[in-house]
Amino acid sequence: MATIQVMKGKRGRRYKVAIRRDGHRCIYKTFPTVQNARRFAAQVEDDIEAGRFGIRDEATRHTLAEAIDRYIAVEIPKKRRQAKDRLRHLEFWREKFGNKKLSEITPAAIAAIRDELHGAPTVRKTPRTAATVNRITADLSHVFTVIVKDFGWLLDSPSSRVRKLREPRGRVRYLSEQELETMLRLCRERKRAAAMQSRDQDAMPQRPFYLLAILLLALSTGMRRGEIENLKWDDVDWVRNRIILEHTKNDERRAVPLVGDARAELQELHANRIVGTDYVFASDKEGYLGQPKTFQREWKDLLKAAELKDFRFHDLRHSCASYLAMNGCTPTDIAAVLGHKTLAMVRRYAHLSDSHIGAVVEKMTARFIDQPSGSGANDGAGD
Repeated sequence: MATIQVMKGKRGRRYKVAIRRDGHRCIYKTFPTVQNARRFAAQVEDDIEAGRFGIRDEATRHTLAEAIDRYIAVEIPKKRRQAKDRLRHLEFWREKFGNKKLSEITPAAIAAIRDELHGAPTVRKTPRTAATVNRITADLSHVFTVIVKDFGWLLDSPSSRVRKLREPRGRVRYLSEQELETMLRLCRERKRAAAMQSRDQDAMPQRPFYLLAILLLALSTGMRRGEIENLKWDDVDWVRNRIILEHTKNDERRAVPLVGDARAELQELHANRIVGTDYVFASDKEGYLGQPKTFQREWKDLLKAAELKDFRFHDLRHSCASYLAMNGCTPTDIAAVLGHKTLAMVRRYAHLSDSHIGAVVEKMTARFIDQPSGSGANDGAGD
């Protein structure tokens, strides 16, 4: 229960609020006017009734730097795949707002930093894109979400009232039939050349040729680069012809089919695999033996030989999705293969399935709407 005591002194009248509730510490605060005192008493009592009491005090007691430190200790171990980028983003926010109390960080302050970041030059001297800015602000938003839900240091997140920047439509760059044929032909030629070179050097052990299997896997399954590089033999289910991905970008287990030439290439690699490592694409280089092998140099050489412009490894994933769409797969099917949680990411391929959609509509109208052949529009007219 709140009581207000009038206190007289040299500066005139002052109004001291005392709030006592069972199970809560006593609260005392003095105001120059009775209206302010009553307003404070009502707010505190409302907070106690609603179970919010104490949270406002926490927001004024803790800084964002404290919250980030606790977040890193609790949440980052759960996000190992994105840890490097997330830590970098959190250090950025620590520099901007680290010394501020949580109660002092407003949506307007966050939005100002968001706008400052957009278009500013990056380390590579290129303008920072809206997508990059959204990822940086999203990491701060998740910190505030954990602060509200788990730490109990805030009533609500200031980031929830900051809009994301509008991002351009995602690019869809996929291999044309001619480009695909060229890439596969060059890759197979390089594999044969590597095998011949190994036979000419009998004293040297044959080095595994990974690029063809990597290319086929990316095209037929839509696996991401990191998923391919960290693939292990235990992830391959030869009986059910599939690969089980335990650790994905979405932190969800996903199974992708393993068929055709991709399966055959993996079987060949398995028969000649490097002993003592679990990785499918393991390095045989001294000092890195058994560790996941990077294939950036081989990939760049292949792009140069194929004379492909504006093509990235991730575009092989787009190629897989595009071929599925052109082959009549539904957005749900494509999302299942690529591991998208929602259909929003799949809509970029919708135009490639227009012919399939047209065929579906044509089949439906022929069965339910169109008149049977032989019947005329004016049948029965004049009866």
